[in-house]
Amino acid sequence: MGRSVPRVPLHLLILLFLLISEIFSSAGESSVQDLIGAVGDSVTFPISVPVSGNIIYNSNTVGLVLNKQSDTELSEKFVNRLQWVSQSGFFTLSDLRTDDSGLYTVESTKEQKGKQDYQLEVYGFSVLFPLSEIFSSAGESSVQDLIGAVGDSVTFPISVPVFGTMIYNSNTVGQVFNKQNDTDLSEKFVNRLQWVSQSGFFTLSDLRTDDSGLYTVESTKEQKGKQDYQLEVYERVSAPQLMNTTSSSSEFCSFLCSVRDVRGLKLSVYEDAVLLNRSSSSSSNTSDITLNLHLEIKKTNNHRERTFSCVASNPVSNKTTTIIITHSCSLNTGADVGPPQSSVSVTVICTVLLAGTVMTMCVCLWKRKRNKSSHCIEHG
Repeated sequence: MGRSVPRVPLHLLILLFLLISEIFSSAGESSVQDLIGAVGDSVTFPISVPVSGNIIYNSNTVGLVLNKQSDTELSEKFVNRLQWVSQSGFFTLSDLRTDDSGLYTVESTKEQKGKQDYQLEVYGFSVLFPLSEIFSSAGESSVQDLIGAVGDSVTFPISVPVFGTMIYNSNTVGQVFNKQNDTDLSEKFVNRLQWVSQSGFFTLSDLRTDDSGLYTVESTKEQKGKQDYQLEVYERVSAPQLMNTTSSSSEFCSFLCSVRDVRGLKLSVYEDAVLLNRSSSSSSNTSDITLNLHLEIKKTNNHRERTFSCVASNPVSNKTTTIIITHSCSLNTGADVGPPQSSVSVTVICTVLLAGTVMTMCVCLWKRKRNKSSHCIEHG
């Protein structure tokens, strides 16, 4: 009787195949690391968070470490299953379930700084192909817009009273752990990002244009909530400059309105409240660029004051420069123009001076002649 060949269980073959395929598929990947687990087992995320940091699951913070104190019960899904090991700094997830599959991000924000994304796949043996469930956070809202001016401050209006995080362009920049906060996780925001314990709000002060970007604020206990904010920071505009320029026709007065260009700038020319012309900034990189608008006004015989204004504006400021045309150029056409007043004044003054000079010379000559006659009589 021939020796029977032991049969390898199907689920072990499947697991071996998946392990081999995952090893080869991940060989060329550097950004996201793949992790594989079996239902009921545990998995460790191999990046150490020795002092401060967090673990995020499908965009939701599920574990926090602040000054070597941890909270891994921020999500009911992972209660009693997610642990942080203080000796190693590793997060470990036990009693795995298929719905634990998804994207995890572990970040260490102090000392051994680092950040790594992990794609975890949890397989059960009763099915041939693994199934992963994608969960989106309940009540997820759209992105809210916030606008600020350079040098000012902005408050992110979602309260984080006890536990939570603030993320800027995918990097954690602020943490709140049991009403204790750390807002110096990023050199960019040192001494500018504050957490106000009374309100639970994060506030960013001394704004700069490079603070623009996507921020996510999340409260993970008590008043739970999460909100994305798109912050745009603008420079304030300067006052426009108005100057006379040479017109192509004597029937017109010509002006140039100019202002230093900044992001979001609109330059407009009005007569009273009526818009005559407008130009907008064409680029976000506006250093050493001037935006200009030309204005030509036809001369008329109407002597009322015609008021024109040049307005520079953007989402955080506006400046207006006003010019009264009758003070800057004649409103009469060439056919009706008389001698300029200044020319008449000069002519009158010259005539008076000439007449005075002639009279003075006549008086002097008369006196000399008279004195000469008197002298001759005395010696006669």
